[in-house]
Amino acid sequence: MYLLFVRKRIMEFRSLYSLEELRQLRDWFVSHRENVPQQIRVDKATYYKDVPFAIESIIGILDNVKETNENFGGLYYTFFLLKEKLEEELKD
Repeated sequence: MYLLFVRKRIMEFRSLYSLEELRQLRDWFVSHRENVPQQIRVDKATYYKDVPFAIESIIGILDNVKETNENFGGLYYTFFLLKEKLEEELKD
């Protein structure tokens, strides 16, 4: 028998996020962009080599969201995962 331990994510994947959720996510990145590490591994498959640059890019993308769209659900989800990991790192 194999047991798989997966840490509970704060935000589960959804294909559609509200504009309010995306605005709050953007605001979080804006308010924390000065205190982030240079590099971070979110999970086995996701590594950010230049976190400050990634955050500036994310802010730029979220600044241009005018309506919700299911096609970008995966992209937005990766932003939420990065936020979650950064929250863990900034707590320490």
